[in-house]
Amino acid sequence: MKASIYTYPWDLADEGIDAALDNIQHVGGLNDVALATSYHTATYFLPHNPVRKLYYGEDGMTLFQADSARYESTAIKPRVSEVVDRPDYLERQAERIRERGLSLTAWIVYAYDHYLARAYPALAQQDALGNRHLSHLCVGAPDVRQYFLTLTEDILERLNPDAVHLESLNFLPFGHGFSNPKVLTSITPWCSFLMGLCMCGHCIEAASADGVDGEALRSDVAQYLNTELPKLPSQSESVQPVTPTRLAAAFGGQLRAFLEVRSGIASSLFENVVREIRSRGDIAVQADHLDQDEELAIGLSVERVAPLIDRSVTGPSPDAIKPMKRRLTTDAKMIVQVSPSAFASSDTLSDMLTACKRGGAGGFAFYNYGLMRVEHLRWLGQARGLWKE
Repeated sequence: MKASIYTYPWDLADEGIDAALDNIQHVGGLNDVALATSYHTATYFLPHNPVRKLYYGEDGMTLFQADSARYESTAIKPRVSEVVDRPDYLERQAERIRERGLSLTAWIVYAYDHYLARAYPALAQQDALGNRHLSHLCVGAPDVRQYFLTLTEDILERLNPDAVHLESLNFLPFGHGFSNPKVLTSITPWCSFLMGLCMCGHCIEAASADGVDGEALRSDVAQYLNTELPKLPSQSESVQPVTPTRLAAAFGGQLRAFLEVRSGIASSLFENVVREIRSRGDIAVQADHLDQDEELAIGLSVERVAPLIDRSVTGPSPDAIKPMKRRLTTDAKMIVQVSPSAFASSDTLSDMLTACKRGGAGGFAFYNYGLMRVEHLRWLGQARGLWKE
């Protein structure tokens, strides 16, 4: 059974890669490292890092020394992280991970990138009101799609991983990635959903090509939002979910048709990236956010992408595993993701993992090496019998 730990390369570099891998392999009893290769902005508390206990990360970066020649044909150029201090920074870590007998998962973050969204605002998601969402790129923009494929090719060639974890290879919902948000009054789920729909020129053009009057829909949604957002929502509106019935009837049925186009945009990109991964050999594909509540928000069609996935990441609850497995209708393994905030003791962790395994978990993914204490790793090690049986 796979027992993986998400890992930032700066933690391996700061601690010394062999010391860090000793912790991962011998203290934690883990057998896979999910190594970040590109990432988004965050501020990190690093309790056992010997160099820094607090790290203000960059707004978005690749964690390897990208070759500029590879990206000559892409409109988007990668930003190399300040932590990359040698040409083979990430490759050296990947090689050492494999030399230790651990498997390697390349963890790739795609659309969620504050730096690239600000550097290329015309390629960022844009809502019906014309606001550019400067924390994520639009997966419908041809230049974005080309860059993501090139980035994937680059990482695969550099690292030759055993698996790839695909993160944010889709649209992103309203509010995702807000920096220190000042949202002090409620926004209804319906308005939030509409605000999260990308209606940039690329998306509207794709909708129009598929028979949807995209410009008219954008105008109608903008008018609705301009009318509703200033109002104080009623108590019922504040909790009313986005339902299939409401979607079907909204804006004369045009919204439902637009969402189908949107799903095709995101799902086809996912398919193209997986096709590139499969062309490189027997590399497992892992993804998350494929539950029913997320499907509308991120635009992916679970029906289309589920057959492409070998591992689906879900939360640390046995109640979430079986519904997810039924929904995917494939042989994909259910990987339970666990962070240290979910367990307060070795016994709590053991009970949680045991229940998840009995509920159908096919593996575990622990988040995150640098963000947990060594004591948490010891607790993982005490539970290693669950994945070594």
